[in-house]
Amino acid sequence: MRQEEEAKIREEADRQKREEDLLRREEEVKRREAELEREKREERKRREREAERKREEDLQRREAELRRREEQLRREEAEIAEAKRRREAEEEAERQREAEAAAKRRREEEEEATRRLEESKRREEQEAREDRHSLDEQSRRPSQPKEPRKKSEKKRVAKRGVDGQKDAEAAKDLERAVEEERRREEERLEEERRQEKARFDEERRQEEARMDEERRKAKKREREEARLAAEAQKREDARLAAERREQEKLEEELREAERLEMLMREQKKAELYRREQEVLEEARQRQRAKEEKRLAEEREWRMRQEEEKRLEEERRAQEARIREENDRMTEMYQARDRSNQMNNNMPKRFADAWDAYDEKWKRLITQAQTAARPFLTFAKVPWPLLNPPSGPEAITRNAVGAFILSQWHSKGKSPRDRIRDALLRWHPDRFESRYLGCVPEGDERENVKLGVGNVARSLNELLTKEGPSAVL
Repeated sequence: MRQEEEAKIREEADRQKREEDLLRREEEVKRREAELEREKREERKRREREAERKREEDLQRREAELRRREEQLRREEAEIAEAKRRREAEEEAERQREAEAAAKRRREEEEEATRRLEESKRREEQEAREDRHSLDEQSRRPSQPKEPRKKSEKKRVAKRGVDGQKDAEAAKDLERAVEEERRREEERLEEERRQEKARFDEERRQEEARMDEERRKAKKREREEARLAAEAQKREDARLAAERREQEKLEEELREAERLEMLMREQKKAELYRREQEVLEEARQRQRAKEEKRLAEEREWRMRQEEEKRLEEERRAQEARIREENDRMTEMYQARDRSNQMNNNMPKRFADAWDAYDEKWKRLITQAQTAARPFLTFAKVPWPLLNPPSGPEAITRNAVGAFILSQWHSKGKSPRDRIRDALLRWHPDRFESRYLGCVPEGDERENVKLGVGNVARSLNELLTKEGPSAVL
C-alpha cells in the first residue's frame, strides 16, 4: 500500500512537472510574441520617421530652390531698374549739356550784337568828334565864303545819314541773322529731342518687351518647376504607397507565420495532452486493478487516516484561530499606535513633504536646462502626493487634493490659487514639451505621461468641484 501511495505521488509530481513545462513554454511563446510585436511597432515607427524626414527634406529643398529663384528675379529686376535709372540720368545730363550749349551760343550771339552796336556807337562818336574838330579848325581859320562851308556841312550830314542807315541796316541784318540762327538752333534741338525721345521710346519698348519675355520665361520656369514638383510628389506618394503595401504584405506574412506557429503550438499541446491522458488512463487502470484486490484494507486504512487527518485539521484550525486572534489584536494595537503617531507628526510630515516637493521641482528645472541625456524616471518625478506612488494608478484626485490643499503648508494662499499654481506646473502640453524629453523612451515614458495626465485631471476636477474655502 505504501508503494502504491508513493507511485501515486510520483505520478502526481510528474504530471505537475509536465504542466509546469507546458506553462513555461506558453510563457516563452507569449514572450516571443510580445518581442515580435514590439519589433514590428519599432520598425513601423522607424519607417514612418524615415518617410517623414524625407518629406521634410524634399520640402526644405524645394523651398530653398524657390527662395533662390525669387532672389534671382529680384536681382534681375534691380539690375533692370538700375540700368533704367542710369539711362535716364545720362539722358538728363545730355539734355542739360545741350541746354547749356544753346544758352552759351545765345550769350555769344548777344555779346557779338552788343559788340557791333558798341562799335557803331564808337564810330558815330568818332565822327562827331571829327566834325567838331573840323568846325573848330574852320573857326580858327580866316573867314571863307559861307556857301562852300554849307556845302561841306551838307556833305558831312549826308554822309552821316548814309552811314547811320548802313549801320541800322547792318544791325537789322545782324538781328535777322541772329534770329534765324536761333530759330535753326531751336529746330535742331527740337529735332534732336524728337529723335532722342523716339530712341528712348524704342529702347523702353525693347526693355519692356525683354522684361515681358523674362516674365514669360519665369512663369514658364515656375510652371515647369510646379510640374516637376507635382511629379516628384506623385513619385514620392507612389513610393510611400509601395512601402505601405510592402509593409502590409510583411505584416500579413508575419500574421500568417504567427497563425501557423500558434496552430503548431496548439497541435503540439493537444498531442502532448493526449499522450498525458493516455498515460494517466493506463496508470488509472493499473491502479483500479490493484485497488480492487485491496479495497477492504485500503478502506480501513483510509478511515484511520481520515480520522487522524480530521483530528490534525481540528488541532491546526484551533491553532490558526488562536494565531489569527493574536495577530488581530497585535495589528489593532499597532494600528492605534501608528494612528496616534501619525496624528502627532502629521503637520511636520506635510510641511517636510511640501518643502521636498518644491526642492525637487527646482532641481528638475535646473537639470532639464543643462542635461544632455535622459535622466528622469517615474520615481524621480516630484509627484504632488504625500507618499511616493507605485504607479500611475496610485495618483488619484483624493491623494492629490490631500497634498495640494493641506492646511499645514502655503497658509497664505487660497485653495484656488494653490490649484492654479499646480496646474501651471502639471499642464500636460507644457510638461511634455519641457520635461518629457528627459525621460527614456518606452514604458517609463508612458508611465510618466499617464501620471502627468492623472495629476492634471485631478487638479481640474478639484478646481471645478472643490469650494473656494475647502482646505483639507
